[in-house]
Amino acid sequence: MLTKLSVDNYALIDRLEVNLDSGFNVITGETGSGKSLLLGALGLLLGQNADFSKIGTADKKCISEGVFDVSNYGLEPFFKEHDIDFEPFTIIRRELLKSGKSRAFINDTPVKLNVLKQLSSELIDIHSQHENSKIHTQDFLFDVLDTFSGASEELNSFRFQLKEHKSLAKDLAELKSKEIQLKQDKDYYEFQLRELSEIDLENIHLSDLEDELNLLVNAEEIRKQVYISAEALSSDNNGSLELLKQASDSLESVKFPDEELNLLKDRVISLKLELEDLAHEVRNKSDKITPDEERLAQVNDSVNSVNTLLLKHRTSSIEELLEKKENFSSLLNQAENFDNEIVALQNKIRKSSKNLTGLSDKIHIKRISKKGELEQFINAGLKELSMPQAVFQVDLTVSEEFNHYGQTSIQFLVSTNKGTALSPISKVASGGEISRVMFLIKAAVASKKSIKTLVLDEIDTGISGEVASKLAGLIKGMSDHSQILVVSHLAQMASRANAHFKVSKQENETTTVTLLERLHRQEDVLNELAQMLSGTQITDAALKNAASLLSE
Repeated sequence: MLTKLSVDNYALIDRLEVNLDSGFNVITGETGSGKSLLLGALGLLLGQNADFSKIGTADKKCISEGVFDVSNYGLEPFFKEHDIDFEPFTIIRRELLKSGKSRAFINDTPVKLNVLKQLSSELIDIHSQHENSKIHTQDFLFDVLDTFSGASEELNSFRFQLKEHKSLAKDLAELKSKEIQLKQDKDYYEFQLRELSEIDLENIHLSDLEDELNLLVNAEEIRKQVYISAEALSSDNNGSLELLKQASDSLESVKFPDEELNLLKDRVISLKLELEDLAHEVRNKSDKITPDEERLAQVNDSVNSVNTLLLKHRTSSIEELLEKKENFSSLLNQAENFDNEIVALQNKIRKSSKNLTGLSDKIHIKRISKKGELEQFINAGLKELSMPQAVFQVDLTVSEEFNHYGQTSIQFLVSTNKGTALSPISKVASGGEISRVMFLIKAAVASKKSIKTLVLDEIDTGISGEVASKLAGLIKGMSDHSQILVVSHLAQMASRANAHFKVSKQENETTTVTLLERLHRQEDVLNELAQMLSGTQITDAALKNAASLLSE
């Protein structure tokens, strides 16, 4: 229950604070006095979009704050879930800053707007004239019936499973599409894999092959130069080895008493032996280097094949080519295994479909079981509101396909005159008739849902006289178990309220502000009702009529 509303710096409202009663509260005032501003400020507490143009004085923030008695709402789990201190009298606050930012608080804890919406949706429901257009939408109609029938929890479960079902169906469609593409590309993958398998990539070292190729291509020149080197080392005609041998023989023929000379002799002898080995190895290598055209062709083909594959597959190493080969092999395996994956997914979808059908049936049974009760409630109310020939009916149509609401579509049908066919309410009802039906719908929902505060913005638009009096009586009855806040322009409505608030404008030389005052004195209430009946000038007849309304 909303016990207190405070508004600061919102449009023409400078500072406003009002304490509300638990029963029937009414707000009245002349057109343009600012009644809609109050609802706008209240809407901020429900998480509605912020209109920053409504900030009054630019150098101050705008604040809308409500105090709610939530002691009997069972909302402790919500507060625990969102790490908010639970208070029996919970304060919800919304702030609009001149910077264009909006902030929300619950018991002084900053919260995201969606958290604020979650909580406020359990506390208060605002119905305004523009909401009459909702009667055309499946969302609204199903919300009414499911709240009334208690099917909302099952519907939420259905929607969660439907989301998973659609995800499975999407996966299956993608898998089938991929299968078709893979099968179309199978020949291509097989060719690529065959081409990559023709070369023993696992055992090839490209750098070694390139070194061997260089040797084979230049074999004759290399052999020639190595031969010349061998000749220079070991030729009998002034070869290096021959000259070194002469030096060694000369030194060996003499015995030196000088130790240093003996060491030099040993080094020369050692050098001669080393050069003999070196000359022998060079000669052997020279003899082994022979052109091999067959091997040259083999190595050249291998190097060219590898380089061609590197270029074709835009890779820079044999390791990357091996990765390509593995990928093509994997794709071919996938193409072979797609049937098993598709069958497994189809089985999941069949099971999901069966579960959804079961849930949908439960939802439909609940709706059907309470449909008649809702129709009876609305039809009885229409008779009370001077539409004795009107007939209201909920039409449910079942289909094979799953949708957001189960396997059902819905219409609210009405016949406003005896003998006329039932038609969608939006096509045959007048504005006043739709207002009456919408009120009865709100009343039906309120009888099943634990929302304790219902705000009705000019619910009496398009009606007057006896109908207005009867509507006021119904609202008065509702206020016995719910807090009702009505914005009204009818004296018949205002006269039934427990608490009467008047909105007015106050002007001075430079500013205009909106004020809200509670009419405590019976005389003040009487004068306001009389003014609503007669206009600006209060007449004796209007006062008499106002007194009569208050005495009812």
